[in-house]
Amino acid sequence: MKTPTVLRSLVGAAALSGALTFGAAGAAGAASAASAGSPVRAPSTSTAAPGAAAPDCTRALARSQRLQAREAKANSWLSKAEARQAKAASAGHTKVAARMAKRISRAQKLMQRGEQLIARIARKCGAGAPAGSTSAT
Repeated sequence: MKTPTVLRSLVGAAALSGALTFGAAGAAGAASAASAGSPVRAPSTSTAAPGAAAPDCTRALARSQRLQAREAKANSWLSKAEARQAKAASAGHTKVAARMAKRISRAQKLMQRGEQLIARIARKCGAGAPAGSTSAT
């Protein structure tokens, strides 16, 4: 009964060592080809070259609108959560109030990141400041 398990592990080990051997040889071959002056180029990571066309902002503006909608929902949740936290603290439920304070601070941090993203989209796409981006801190 142990033969299939042993056989399976041996086949797996052979496949793994072969993949590592050929993978290292392929990487070494690619490095030597690049150093030999072949026309292989690394992919460009720059997003905006000087003189390049303006970026397509349709997806970014759609994302900005979704972020604004979520920010509006978060603002209404935040005011309700702060009221619940104050009520729990006044009733002497300190552990509940502390947990709620953590959730509130996490939500505020996420809202701040969203506002920064909205502002970055507005800067890159040339749009004016969005109407719904106000600080809730």
